[in-house]
Amino acid sequence: MEMGAWWPTQGDGYMLLVFAAVFIGGTSVFGGAGRLYGTLIGIAIVGIIEAGIASSGLSGDLTRAVHGMVIVAAVSSHAILSVVSSIRYSLLKFFNSFSSHKKIIFNNFK
Repeated sequence: MEMGAWWPTQGDGYMLLVFAAVFIGGTSVFGGAGRLYGTLIGIAIVGIIEAGIASSGLSGDLTRAVHGMVIVAAVSSHAILSVVSSIRYSLLKFFNSFSSHKKIIFNNFK
């Protein structure tokens, strides 16, 4: 059985694409967990972007710039959505505190 040669620098060009796919898929930069289906959707979106870049004939530097802009857009949208979600949760909690239908808990089971 013959083994092929492998170099440690073979995958260097794909690091930006991997980060873009993972961040587009919804994994947070600030920690937490992502989902596999989100990452697969991110891979599909990065593939579509790659096909568009290849068909337009952009140079290598512009290709990396486009990938960087995609990462910045994905991270920014995730941060904005998390802030909006926390504000929404705080407002719901605030307005529910004024509810006239308070829950009464009876501790009859001791």
